[in-house]
Amino acid sequence: MADIIDRTLSLLPVLFRQLPVPYVVIGGFAVNVWGLERATLDVDVMVGGRARQFDLLTTLVVQYGLAPQAQFLEANPLLRGVVFRCRMENLHVDFLRPRDAHDRQVLRRRREETFAGHRLWFPAPEDLILMKLKVGRDRDFDDAMRIVEQNTTGLNYHYLARWGRKLGVEEELNYVLRPLG
Repeated sequence: MADIIDRTLSLLPVLFRQLPVPYVVIGGFAVNVWGLERATLDVDVMVGGRARQFDLLTTLVVQYGLAPQAQFLEANPLLRGVVFRCRMENLHVDFLRPRDAHDRQVLRRRREETFAGHRLWFPAPEDLILMKLKVGRDRDFDDAMRIVEQNTTGLNYHYLARWGRKLGVEEELNYVLRPLG
């Protein structure tokens, strides 16, 4: 599995040189960058640009050996044009479009970091915390708390508070920040 992950992460800069739009690796791999190591069996990538560029990306990934998973959109028709799921062997790779103003802000504030020997773009830690709180699963709360624990001195708490209010996750944010108080 490590080989498949390595090949997939190697492919991302190649794809986005071909289609120059901003992207960020989100989900479990981003938690690994800003938190503690967490196992994950999928790669999630949020992609900027226009809808037409997203459509071009879905064509481009096939040229690089990713297999589209049409059945995913058949089962989730409301995600058409928002999420494109494909596979690299047994690894899911999801490409997602921004869904709100915060997601667009994530792409503007992204940071280039090294993960597993690859230079890739990731959300700033504050943005990843907020993204995790928007989803709200137990695992996401745990991830948000781990990111806070690992980055306490470098976090922009004013930014977190402002976006927490805007996104309606202020209580959740206060909960994950509570151990710091």
